Amino acid sequence: MIKRDSDFFNNKMSQIQNQYVDLAKTHGEIKPRLESLKIIVVYLLVGGLWILLSGRALSFIVQDPEMLIKIEMYKGWFFVAITGVIFYYIILKKMMLFKEAIDQTFEEFEELSAAHQELMAMDEELTQQYNELEVSRNNLEISNQRYELVVEGANDGIWDWDLKTGEYFFSLKWKSTFGYGDKELPNTIETWKSLLHPEDKERSLEVLNRYLEAKTGIYQNTYRLRCKDGTYRWILSRGKGVWSKDGEPLRIAGSHTDITEQVNLQEVLRQEKELSESIIYNAPVVIMILDTRGNIVKCNPFTTTLTGFAEDELVGKKVTDLLPVKTNRELLKDLFAKIKYGEKINNHEISIHCKDGRLATILWNSNFLHDQEGDIKGIIIIGLDITDRRQMEEKLHYLAYYDHLTGLPNRTMLDDVGEKLINRARERQKKLAFIYLDIDNFKNINDTLGHGSGDKLLVYVARLLSRQIHPPNVIARLGGDEFAIILADIDNIDHVTAVINGILPSLRKPYNIHNREFYISVSIGVAIYPEHGKDLATLMQNADIAMFHIKNNSKDDFAIFSPHMQEAAWDYMEMSGHLKAAIQKERFFLHYQPQIDLKTGKIIGVEALIRWIHPEKGYIPPLKFITFAEETGDIRQIGNWVFKTVCRQKRSWEERGLSDIKVSINLSGKMLTQSDLVPSIQRMLEEHNMSCCDVVMEITETAVMADLKKSIEVLNELKELGVIIALDDFGTGYSSLTYLQKLPIDILKVDKEFIQNISKGGKELFIFKSIIHMAHNLGLKVVAEGVETEEQVKILQHTGCDMAQGFYFCKPLPPYELEYLFRKDRNLIRKLNN
Repeated sequence: MIKRDSDFFNNKMSQIQNQYVDLAKTHGEIKPRLESLKIIVVYLLVGGLWILLSGRALSFIVQDPEMLIKIEMYKGWFFVAITGVIFYYIILKKMMLFKEAIDQTFEEFEELSAAHQELMAMDEELTQQYNELEVSRNNLEISNQRYELVVEGANDGIWDWDLKTGEYFFSLKWKSTFGYGDKELPNTIETWKSLLHPEDKERSLEVLNRYLEAKTGIYQNTYRLRCKDGTYRWILSRGKGVWSKDGEPLRIAGSHTDITEQVNLQEVLRQEKELSESIIYNAPVVIMILDTRGNIVKCNPFTTTLTGFAEDELVGKKVTDLLPVKTNRELLKDLFAKIKYGEKINNHEISIHCKDGRLATILWNSNFLHDQEGDIKGIIIIGLDITDRRQMEEKLHYLAYYDHLTGLPNRTMLDDVGEKLINRARERQKKLAFIYLDIDNFKNINDTLGHGSGDKLLVYVARLLSRQIHPPNVIARLGGDEFAIILADIDNIDHVTAVINGILPSLRKPYNIHNREFYISVSIGVAIYPEHGKDLATLMQNADIAMFHIKNNSKDDFAIFSPHMQEAAWDYMEMSGHLKAAIQKERFFLHYQPQIDLKTGKIIGVEALIRWIHPEKGYIPPLKFITFAEETGDIRQIGNWVFKTVCRQKRSWEERGLSDIKVSINLSGKMLTQSDLVPSIQRMLEEHNMSCCDVVMEITETAVMADLKKSIEVLNELKELGVIIALDDFGTGYSSLTYLQKLPIDILKVDKEFIQNISKGGKELFIFKSIIHMAHNLGLKVVAEGVETEEQVKILQHTGCDMAQGFYFCKPLPPYELEYLFRKDRNLIRKLNN
């Protein structure tokens, strides 16, 4: 029908096209402008010729004017009549052509109208047919969309295997899932086989063949297929087959479901399950599963190992039965009640009772087991055995806050407790006393009896203090031989004095070590809150200042802090700062005092004497800053500087021709016992190319007696180098003849205080003569210090003294003045006598 309507439509369109061609031709023949122009041209031509020729002809024929006028008039009307007829025929012809065109157009319009009606009818018919086709197409498209949506939504690929042709269809979605293009894989069963994982191929084909042989049911198989990138994905293949009447398989089709994620998830779950079971059965933690009533349902092996109970002994018990203390049980009951209402417990420390009576400290955490509806069906509690850790923490706490030797609180604990006591005193508006206690001469006990004996003495003192001081008061060992006591809530100073006076008698009692009795003393400083400080650090500092005030004065006593003590402490600190600055910036300098041979009167040596002029405080006596440097330990740096300076100066003198002068250097007792003293002196002498025999090391009796054995050892080493040893200030210290015999000395220097009295005669002179005689018998030379008068010089010469030095001869001079003196006249005795 559609073909018929189409032919009719084509015929009509051909007719209309032909009519349009004829009309176009007619339209082409009628040219209005050209036709009008033709008529006008003909009219003008005819009219012009008529007027021109007719007038001349009449003028030749008619001579009468009137007649000529009449004829002219008739000629005009004749012209009008003739032109009218001509125009009539011209217009008639054109109008006939127009009428013919109009008639033809009308006929064609009638035909076109009829054709239009036919076309309209045909269009309606075509529209109806098109709508029917559109509905069919939409239905087909919807059907295709449903199919695609089902395939896409199901996340499946479609496959179809025609067993007759061997064609194996893969859906595009399946191919794209595996990374292949639409035309990339041949649609054959061999392609499918080639994609099978080698480990799955044999089994998968066997499953497929069994299904085809069974001829019934649903085909289902699981295997891995290779992707384009070489990886494999797990596939769940399902389908249904079609067989012929003869039972021959014709076709089988179905879907491919990518189950890689499910397989991986199953593997993860398997591993997690294996891990969970491994943790539960092997982890060193307590794991118990409880029902909602708190009864133990299950436990892991570690629980039985830790508690000593078998699993069947624990299952069915309430977990609270494992708690030994009632308060702990009540606590756990409260916690368990909270757990039942959905609250978790985290890091709760509760001990449990083991079968052998031990207590195990456990750090507990809990979680819930839910059913499918989300309701709690059980509780899992996990406990970490922290028994050893707690014991270690307690031990570490003890080590951190207690002195391991005495068992008393240490400085850290004192800081913590002290601040709390101060805060309490502040709130109660009470006083508080900080007592600083230091054992006098404790170093001597360590050095003579050994550190073991010193430790026993510290324990002994700690026990005595513990018997006297009770809470809330605090005793602490600060370190070394220092102890601290905090007296809380004191009423007045008398209260503190009474406590200290109760302590001192106990400490002054004889103490037995190695079957020998020793008497100890302590220096005590006291600071009161809030008068002497409002925080622990200030109180401790001021009590320490008061303690040092006692130690530097009388010892074996106590003192209450006062501001003038702090001033002394500041002076000490200031002096320490100035001294260190002087060492660093080398603000010291040396003067040299000549030593005279009393027989020849010549200068045979000099003694190097250190000087210090502070830029602000001026001259500071050596006796003051040398003693201070020995206390602070700075004497070593000063001593090294002195020795180096002497070596440079001696070398300078030698280069100027003054090579026979010996230089005496004072050696501090603190330096004498240093292990590297001898190597250090030897190195400096070698650096300056200086002979050891040109150096005299002066030591005092006091320095030697501090450690006699060590001193003798060091002095012998110096002697082996060739260094001359002089014993300085003889007559002011021990002055023991036994020590003179033991010490490897070469020169004996008699102190100036002894020399000043020899001019009086009597015992002093007799003793001095005896010293010279004794020294000479021991092979020692004698030097007299501090000679100030001519009378003293004569006595020294008369008694046989070898050398002398003092202001009578020359005061200590700077190097350049001394060098001038050397070159001018070295015989000072002759000079002075003259």
